Amino acid sequence: MAAARILHDPNISVQPDFTITVYDFARNAVAQAEGITPAEATERMTAAWNADQNDKIAAWNLQLEADQVATQAAMAQAAGGQQIQPPQQQQEPPPPPPPLLEPHHHIAEQANPQRPLAKKKAKLRPFQANKPVATESTPRPSRFAIHKLEEHEYVELHYFTPEACVEAEKYDQTISQDSFMITKVDETMAFKPMAAHKASSKIVSDENLSWKQMTLAKNTMLAKMAKTGWPESYVFALATFYLHLENHRLRTKENGEAALLKYQAQVRREWHDALRNTTSDEPVFDISIINEQ
Repeated sequence: MAAARILHDPNISVQPDFTITVYDFARNAVAQAEGITPAEATERMTAAWNADQNDKIAAWNLQLEADQVATQAAMAQAAGGQQIQPPQQQQEPPPPPPPLLEPHHHIAEQANPQRPLAKKKAKLRPFQANKPVATESTPRPSRFAIHKLEEHEYVELHYFTPEACVEAEKYDQTISQDSFMITKVDETMAFKPMAAHKASSKIVSDENLSWKQMTLAKNTMLAKMAKTGWPESYVFALATFYLHLENHRLRTKENGEAALLKYQAQVRREWHDALRNTTSDEPVFDISIINEQ
């Protein structure tokens, strides 16, 4: 699959100043998620931007080299029919074979009496003597929502609202950690944890949330995205997206917040769909840019 052509020279891009006020929300979100100071968060954001910029410059240089080879080939062909062959790229080694056993319990394993599954005891972290509990409790979304984030899949914002987190905590107390459900994975029937794969029946779609629900939920979602392995640049782009919505002029208009809620619901879902679409050569749009049309 051919890579999408780069239209703008990344060498002329100017690094953003992440210390200014407009980046306060994104900087504080990174600091809270990583347990670091705002100054350290600024350094993280700068490093993430620079790393992404280096990747873009490397891709740009490769594109220039390919264009030069194509131009020379065309000139040679026009002059005498002799075509310059582009340099052959070194073939990458084949990927390692998949592991024989997946992290979930297959029915075939359960049915084999010669290989019983040993139940491991849960490990306990050490505690610090005389350290009091935190003043504020951290929101705990459902295991279903966390699993969706771990898989980089779309998940409704409502799962991260305070009321949904309270409901999830009650549900987790009523269902055993060892409760499994049968699902189909790559044409194979397998057992998977029920709590991580059972959606809530009380979920409200994003466009029907209140503005307060959206504001509280996205803070929790962004923090959990950082903790579940999302790249910092993706978390930063989504945080900037919500920052622009919160400061948008439409909020002062009648039904403005409702329009913005509908916009964020549609755009965030389209962004997730585009990120997971492997059949398109089109680069994924930057969600932090608000389409004013």
